[in-house]
Amino acid sequence: MKVLTFIYHFFFVICVAMLASCSDQTEISSDVTNRDAVKLSLIQSLDSINESLAPSSNIMKGSQNTTLSTKDKISIALADARGAYKGGKKGVKLGGIIGTYFGNPTAGSIAGGIAGAVIVGGLKSYIKYKTIEAQHSNYENKQGVVFSSMYSKATGAYSALMYDSIDSNLTFVEPDVHSAVIVDDSVVNSSHLTNDESKIGLTHNLMVAYLDGKIALDTNATSLNTQNQYVETMFESDDFVNSCMKIASDDQSTEETDLPTEVMNRFSNLYERYVNNCNDVALIIRKYIEVIDNSPELSQEDKENLKYGFATALYSTNYWGNELKQNDINK
Repeated sequence: MKVLTFIYHFFFVICVAMLASCSDQTEISSDVTNRDAVKLSLIQSLDSINESLAPSSNIMKGSQNTTLSTKDKISIALADARGAYKGGKKGVKLGGIIGTYFGNPTAGSIAGGIAGAVIVGGLKSYIKYKTIEAQHSNYENKQGVVFSSMYSKATGAYSALMYDSIDSNLTFVEPDVHSAVIVDDSVVNSSHLTNDESKIGLTHNLMVAYLDGKIALDTNATSLNTQNQYVETMFESDDFVNSCMKIASDDQSTEETDLPTEVMNRFSNLYERYVNNCNDVALIIRKYIEVIDNSPELSQEDKENLKYGFATALYSTNYWGNELKQNDINK
């Protein structure tokens, strides 16, 4: 009798364990299904935006000449946006590690993300521009030389460009570049970018203009911003230097397949097919922000990194040509 009782209890325990395991698997499966559904909903929403704005249009065409064509300007602006996005992602990761060492990982992530977006986006913009210029002029452009000489210049100017007053530290060597650097407030407001996010775009333009010798910077000006310790440490790390060089000098599309990258790829695709001017970029940004802000599948860091890329695209479009019209090609 005791043996039968033991066997009964043994099988009872086994059955309970199996039922619990099945329940856990069902819950896990349900969670995965729910996440996939949310991801699919986000992607479908963005695809719907893309299709409604640019079902079949494509302005990436036209002859090449010694000046920047429409295709060139679009190519540079998209490179800038992707560079800022990737640089921001790298900066968030490294900044968090550095911030942990200093006792504040959150502050380190924020500072690193902003610095990564500005530095990588700015360098990618300048290198892309010099590469296209070399192609038009038929001379060799050695990107390694450009990067090694420009990285120190860019990181050295970052603090003053990002945190200090423009009026007190900058001199516009070429006054006309002022209108290229600054995007009209009405356009920025219509994009739904915040002041902090749009400042990433502004600093990007200032960085490119500085690297190109169109503005002069007071090198004696220093910033007292407390985030400098995280940023300066990151700038000196081999990991950031190597990542920055790879992103800034590489035109190959990313092999990453995470959700934020899919979002950025769709933004880039729509930009390439639809944009003619800054108002068009602002419209795309506004529609994308409305979708990603409501997505529970994207983290706050993901959303900010994407918006850094969006802001860079808007300001870069203004910098490399206020109107990306087809007739610009033959000017």
